[in-house]
Amino acid sequence: MKTLHEIGAYYGTDKAVNHVNHGEAHEFCNFYDYHLSSMRFENLKLLEIGIFDGASLRMWKDYFCNSEIYGIDLLVHPQCVLINEDRISSYRLDAGNETLLSQFVSEHGPFDIIIDDGSHFTNDQWLSWSLLADKCKVFIWEDLHTSRNPPHMRGTKDGEYPLDFAKRLSIESPDNCFFFDKNEDEQHVTFLKKS
Repeated sequence: MKTLHEIGAYYGTDKAVNHVNHGEAHEFCNFYDYHLSSMRFENLKLLEIGIFDGASLRMWKDYFCNSEIYGIDLLVHPQCVLINEDRISSYRLDAGNETLLSQFVSEHGPFDIIIDDGSHFTNDQWLSWSLLADKCKVFIWEDLHTSRNPPHMRGTKDGEYPLDFAKRLSIESPDNCFFFDKNEDEQHVTFLKKS
């Protein structure tokens, strides 16, 4: 049976390999495999916010072989595409619009796993957290290092950016996990919350 990393590498997602258009691999797959493998054969619904070229949607479909995979994206990058095939449904949607995101989740959810790999703007990260984190078994925030990058810094919650908030939660609760792909400069940070 293939690991999530092997499946991700096959499809070329930047969660596993050095992606031509992004320049770096995030290497999240081993971390996800460790925390999600117990759910691998369940009948789940997974939502990924931010789908780029669809490689990660296909990775999730193969890994969660009995599950339905959903993706949403604003489709502003030229490489972004909608993927609609067996067990994968994707939609053009602004995940930074609270009304539209709420309607989508009401219509297509509930979701067991939600991954926010969308705009990386802090206001959008806070929105997905506040609307979705308590409505699923597993909530994942990807690339939280953007909280400290000026182009993405668009608001705090009680004085904290998502990166700082996730660090604190990972200390306060053993069910929350924090992963640095590049330790020294805190690049490519992902946070996984289990309910």
